Amino acid sequence: MVKEFGKGKKVSYLTPDYTYGHTVTKSMQDFLATAGWTTVTNQVAPLGAPDYSSYLLNVANSGADVLINVNWGHDAVLSTQQAKQFGGRRPRRGRFRRQLCFGME
Repeated sequence: MVKEFGKGKKVSYLTPDYTYGHTVTKSMQDFLATAGWTTVTNQVAPLGAPDYSSYLLNVANSGADVLINVNWGHDAVLSTQQAKQFGGRRPRRGRFRRQLCFGME
């Protein structure tokens, strides 16, 4: 992701609210901190949430350069579709634990 987006970025996370989601987010934060990335928001959503708009609105207003979507399965599909409506562009599959990353406009 550092190769794709560069160093010193502001990042937001969309994290599923269970142990694996929190663990992956923490691993990403630790890894990306070595490249000067800072977390501006970590939006934690319950599993099976049908609507991510409140979380994505917070992401859109956070000033983040990159959104890392830690969701999997159906939650990943829904949150990705909705993220595009909130300024997410250029979805890229991350090489670290397979997150979906968006550059934010």
